[in-house]
Amino acid sequence: MGKYMSYNYTTIAASQCGEHWRNLSRIGAIEIFSSTRLNTFSNVRKDEVKHLLLKLSQNAHDNFSMVELKSMFSELTFNIIMTMVAEKRYYGDDVPDKEEVK
Repeated sequence: MGKYMSYNYTTIAASQCGEHWRNLSRIGAIEIFSSTRLNTFSNVRKDEVKHLLLKLSQNAHDNFSMVELKSMFSELTFNIIMTMVAEKRYYGDDVPDKEEVK
């Protein structure tokens, strides 16, 4: 199963500890999780959190009600990743290019 789901065990989560895993780990540390890269995308995270809070406040009306946050946090995470990678939001009710996403 891992052969097919993790591209013949070549992803960082499925690869054996060795040269390949060290290279993937190094790329992740330098290109994705370095302080410079995290600072570069801080505005993306701020904008998406603001968007989530705005959505929560619009749905709140004047009464208290339970809110299912799991899907909202999934949407937040997915939109942050997609904005970092493709510079576009792809998930949610207010996505401008819904037809393009399909």
